[in-house]
Amino acid sequence: MFTSKTRALSAPISRSSTLLLSSSSSSPNPNPNPPPPLIICGPSGVGKSSLLSKTLFSNSSLLLPPPFSFSTSHTTRLPRMGETNGVEYNFVLPDFFTQNPSLFLETAEVHGNYYGTTFKAVNDVREQNEICVLDLDVQGVKTLKSGITSLQTPTSTNFFSMFLNSKFIFITPPKFSTLENRLRNRNTETEETLKTRLQNAQSEIDYGTSGVFDEIIVNDDVERAAENLASVLERFYPDQRLERRR
Repeated sequence: MFTSKTRALSAPISRSSTLLLSSSSSSPNPNPNPPPPLIICGPSGVGKSSLLSKTLFSNSSLLLPPPFSFSTSHTTRLPRMGETNGVEYNFVLPDFFTQNPSLFLETAEVHGNYYGTTFKAVNDVREQNEICVLDLDVQGVKTLKSGITSLQTPTSTNFFSMFLNSKFIFITPPKFSTLENRLRNRNTETEETLKTRLQNAQSEIDYGTSGVFDEIIVNDDVERAAENLASVLERFYPDQRLERRR
């Protein structure tokens, strides 16, 4: 059952995705061994977007130039104010997920809405010789890790083989009350949906801090957390020779 919301839309919802179904673009000289993807995970409201923007994806990002690029996920949730279709997400209707399951690397139903990452979205980034960044929830991480674990003889023809050396980072709040305050201050949730998000957040934090991630970043202060994340990425990707903005 999908939740209905009466929030004003700032981006159209597509019945299909021409981005997904079109042929994949190729770089002139694709790297036969592109760097492993980066998976970012954390509960709703923990500040993943702000942290990634501060570290990688803004005109004042700490790392310059950052050879990172997002794979744009699909979702059935309504766009929030300021979001653009095809940028933050590809906003689609539920039947796009139910009618096209083979197109997705991973899907999850979260807070009454579908989210998913397509094979093409990841391939498009890797063919540009960039580090693919995936912003996944815990369900998506579990699906991805299960696919990696199931590999018997990893080969280039098996899609999950490209994730063998992926870097998994979990973003956590300093305290659960801090997360609750952030969600309330966004003013995008009803009391019912807020309760659902908080219940899910606790189980996500429990999983994220159980030792299954390569690194945990505490987002107590976005400036400090961005510095920590930049240092972690420099350690994870030494061959990329990441540079700090002066």
